[in-house]
Amino acid sequence: YIRTSSDTYTWGSEGLVGYQTSSAKRYRKAFTFDLSTIPSIATITECKIIYWAGNECGVQDGAFRFTEMPYNWPTYWGDYQTVYDLISSGNLINTESINYYMEYTTDLSDYTDVIQDAIESQNPEIGLGIYNQYEGASYGSSIESYRLKVTYTLPTPPAPTNLRIPDSTITAGSMTLMWDALGGDVTGYKVYKNGSLLWNNIKYSNANM
Repeated sequence: YIRTSSDTYTWGSEGLVGYQTSSAKRYRKAFTFDLSTIPSIATITECKIIYWAGNECGVQDGAFRFTEMPYNWPTYWGDYQTVYDLISSGNLINTESINYYMEYTTDLSDYTDVIQDAIESQNPEIGLGIYNQYEGASYGSSIESYRLKVTYTLPTPPAPTNLRIPDSTITAGSMTLMWDALGGDVTGYKVYKNGSLLWNNIKYSNANM
């Protein structure tokens, strides 16, 4: 069988997206997510970002645009223009219309190939940019409580080898099942007797029956 798991990530502080203030400064957001909790042998199947956003600019709140960014974008405040340009110039992943204050879930499955490459690399991190496509017209919204959810599958590990019951462990009421455990991603085995689970998550040769 194929095991399916998902990890959720948050980053940084909450803030504004796409606002134009009285000083004509527009806000955009950039994120870096460390995906090192995902095993490198995983296959990425889905990515979503979940967040709260809404009508802090009245009824014309525009739409959020999510873009691809390098994970190591500049964080020094003096580089704000560089980051500002990176956010809007990155490959568009998806767009979400923002209508009123509520929780939104935006599909970022077009980003799964980037995530796959990241977890297989020496730097399992990704960058994500977000801005409001109508920011020049003073449209915008806030973004709060955001988290990136990445779903992936893990291959079924091979069966253990050298399955055996040593004669020395056999008694009138019990016996010990032994095997050679495999390394890598294997965390344990389930031992069944006549279809009923006896032991769960046993890694080493130590299952008394």
